[in-house]
Amino acid sequence: MRNIFRFTVIACALFIAFVGAAMFVYPGGHVRHADVNGYAFFLDSLSDLGQTRTVRGQSNLPSLVFFCSALTLAALALPAFFTAYASLFAAKSAARWTAIAGAAAALVAGISFAGIAATPANLFGGAHDVFVYLAFRALLVAILCGLLAALISRDVPRSVGVVFGIFASLLSAYIVTASLAHIPGNPTGLGFGATAQKVIVLASILTIMIAAATLARNDKPVAGLTA
Repeated sequence: MRNIFRFTVIACALFIAFVGAAMFVYPGGHVRHADVNGYAFFLDSLSDLGQTRTVRGQSNLPSLVFFCSALTLAALALPAFFTAYASLFAAKSAARWTAIAGAAAALVAGISFAGIAATPANLFGGAHDVFVYLAFRALLVAILCGLLAALISRDVPRSVGVVFGIFASLLSAYIVTASLAHIPGNPTGLGFGATAQKVIVLASILTIMIAAATLARNDKPVAGLTA
């Protein structure tokens, strides 16, 4: 299982690099600032990176490739990590079944991230929004299950539970406030959504990366943790 955790760490690092590269090569242009060149961090959403063309009609292929590559890594790493995580708990224990539920939710999140990549917002806006909606909520379920499993068992380091707990609080707050920010007529909705989305995505990647790195170097002998 250590190899899966190591793969997860690498996938998370590449995710950050690919998203950064996608921002760097993004041509620019937004419905409210079409004349701006480059990526506007506080106004452009991450979904803009995955569009086939910008609002100015320019090809967005380089950014699209980096963006889809990042989401593909997330789609693979999330279910792999949580499946390996579940195997660390004693068989037939409450913690094992809780973690398995988390792995199932992570699979839904992974499929949703793949769906986001497969449905550019400028071509399939409705489907794209559904996948975004499902991805964050399924990820929250996976994190909460991982947290609960860590709390009721001593099979994993306590630091993993702490990291999950902190991120679960952040993600819950984001989901609630993002819903409020999208209420029609709210003038802060656009800026808040674009900025907070990036913060929570980065926090999610760092959470999984830290947990995977911790488990990869864990010296405590537990079932399923082999080189």
